[in-house]
Amino acid sequence: MKVCNEPNLTSISPWYLLPEHIPKRVLRLRFSVLALLLPLTFAACRGEHSKTVTIAEGHHIEMSLSGLVSFQSDWERYLTVFDGEGKVRVELLSNTGWWRGSSLYLHKSGAYVLNEGQGGCVVFQSSPPEILKGYSHLCYRRAMDTEQSNLIFQSDNCTPSRHYADLCFIGLFFEAEGLENALEFNWSDTQPEPLLPTPP
Repeated sequence: MKVCNEPNLTSISPWYLLPEHIPKRVLRLRFSVLALLLPLTFAACRGEHSKTVTIAEGHHIEMSLSGLVSFQSDWERYLTVFDGEGKVRVELLSNTGWWRGSSLYLHKSGAYVLNEGQGGCVVFQSSPPEILKGYSHLCYRRAMDTEQSNLIFQSDNCTPSRHYADLCFIGLFFEAEGLENALEFNWSDTQPEPLLPTPP
């Protein structure tokens, strides 16, 4: 009876698949290509995420994240203010690890303030949608007397700020854990007002 031995795979493997027969310059090229493709793959996996908040009837704001080409969880970020007739979009500072969330406030004048902590603040109006320039001082820490704050803001949608005069805390945009819901928003009735880092 003829006995068939198990084949020696090494002996029949093509010479060009064996590492010792691959020129070093080819190996270097392969690793270089992999190094370029991996970050692109990670960025594609992160994709884009957005969260829309209705700040008044027919008026909305949206924060969106788009994955940067990086091994870390880095994002490009945008804020869009829109209603049924128009919209305005502004690019926020890219999150490269510094972002700790963005607090949304209502100012006593009716304007809205997005406090980015280290990234400064964005002031805007919702009707018509417009980014307002020259109002960075609204993010200077200056607490107001609690009784006075309660008199100014008679709203169920926000809580008078403990850290900023004339501002009422609406809620917080933040990066959530996991890739399915990378961006979330908590309203002030479920999220205490955080004290974000000040701009450099």
